[in-house]
Amino acid sequence: MKRRCTLFSITLLLPALAFAQASKPDIPTIQVTSRIVYVDITVHDSAGNIVRGLTQNDFHVFEDGKPQQIDYFSEHVYNPAAPVVKSGPTLTFSNTSTPGQSSAATVLLFDLLNTSTQDQLTAREQMLKFLGGLPPGRRISLFTLTDKLQMIQSFTGSPELLTAAAKMLKPVDRGHMPSREQVEQDTDVAQEFDKQAGGGGAGVGHSAMDDNVQTQDSDLGIRTYSTIAALTQLSSMMSSYQGRKNLFWVSESFPIALNTTQGHWTQTIPVDFRRMTNVLADARIAVYPVSVLGTDAGTSLVAFSDSIAPDPREESPKEFMGRGTLRTSMNNIADQTGGQAVYGTNDLAGAMRRNLDDSANYYTLAYQPQNKKWKNQFRSIRVELTQNGDTLSYRRGYFAYPDNAPAQNPVHQLNVALQPETPESAMLALKSTVDLPDAQHSGVLVHSALGAANLNLVSTPDGHRHGQILVMLVALRDDPGKAVTQPDAPPQTSGVLNLDFTPAQYQSILKDGIAFTQQLQLPPGRYRLRLGVSDLTSQRLGTLDMPISIPAQTAKNQPPANSHN
Repeated sequence: MKRRCTLFSITLLLPALAFAQASKPDIPTIQVTSRIVYVDITVHDSAGNIVRGLTQNDFHVFEDGKPQQIDYFSEHVYNPAAPVVKSGPTLTFSNTSTPGQSSAATVLLFDLLNTSTQDQLTAREQMLKFLGGLPPGRRISLFTLTDKLQMIQSFTGSPELLTAAAKMLKPVDRGHMPSREQVEQDTDVAQEFDKQAGGGGAGVGHSAMDDNVQTQDSDLGIRTYSTIAALTQLSSMMSSYQGRKNLFWVSESFPIALNTTQGHWTQTIPVDFRRMTNVLADARIAVYPVSVLGTDAGTSLVAFSDSIAPDPREESPKEFMGRGTLRTSMNNIADQTGGQAVYGTNDLAGAMRRNLDDSANYYTLAYQPQNKKWKNQFRSIRVELTQNGDTLSYRRGYFAYPDNAPAQNPVHQLNVALQPETPESAMLALKSTVDLPDAQHSGVLVHSALGAANLNLVSTPDGHRHGQILVMLVALRDDPGKAVTQPDAPPQTSGVLNLDFTPAQYQSILKDGIAFTQQLQLPPGRYRLRLGVSDLTSQRLGTLDMPISIPAQTAKNQPPANSHN
């Protein structure tokens, strides 16, 4: 169903589109290709302090060694002491930053696939300590990785919500990540077999060692490709969030490498790996690998603080090489994405908090590459300051893939964006206020304002601005202690709006946004309302996550729990 929209306020009381079956509206599509490379940079002085106040003239950027013209520059400064605007009991939600919030969104990934069960509990304690010491206003979401990626808590500025979600995490053993003691024991047993075999006769030792190696290689392969798939999926989810994103990857093992300095970027690299690398770069994600081994004081492998290094004489060669390999891999991942590796400290929470503060203060520059040939090659990026002496962290390159992605069905895209495990999208700014049922209104009313700045509205000779947006609101059950569930036909309301604004109206919506109201009939309970808006011309998305609770005493003449409108 479509409505002509000439007013600033729209009430959507429309029959629901099928949540995953609606057809694409018959509208012309405009494909816009923008070849702009964004680079987010953190700058530290020789003492490790964040450097602020630099200007565009202080930076120089090179691609494959050739200087590029900086077309855009911005400094992002976060003051943790700034006041934070709280929504309070009015149930007001927004997918954009409010005063006092960091402009950089942060994902906390608790990697259970690559962490043995013995270290998961210790890592969880450090993560709870990290979250418990956060000031309100930091945009953080919590994910876990087991055999699949799962969102535990969507982006929120509430440390209380994040802590409550983290407390629900339990150790998981997927059978692919052996404990350090198990690895040592398997190796010792295999070596003992080899010793007893003495190199002759049955060859039992070699068989045992070969089986051990094959098992470890198989487990590593499973973990590697599962990790690549998860990071690719996470990056795709985060690509709609504007600005820099930080990924704090808490794990015992990091089974990928992003080394571009040794000539490793060749066509022999698996396609999945190259795609993950590019999606990370396109999403502007800086990876902060956080080794949980630093919290274990029982092994000399990594049991030391930042200021006290272990005595190499007390380490076995195997431990020494293992520690070096781990650090090299972590540094490599961080260097290539603009993050910082965290290891060698028993205070992971403190180290993560310092890196979180630093990552919220950064510079963004953008340029249009001079090389217009997009032939899948890796292109290196180098950023320099006019005056040397400071340390710069930024992503080191990208793959120059041609832009030949097919057009997507906007209804399908919005359906995917509204799934429980998908973070909010901030390509389109949304702000909503929720009115719970009362004596005057039996349903839940959601009053929203859509920012018009990123809408692709087409001008016509009469000066009007035209466009189409798809709006959808769904209600997902959010029972305490259980994962957010989505029934086959969740309560929802949706519709397509034709926009038609005069010049005066357009100036007004640029300031105040496009206001609309939706209504859902819901029985008592806890819900996550998910609001989604799609610009059908540009296919930009905006989504908003709104947890609510409807008390039983307010629910008069409510429909049965399995009904929907």
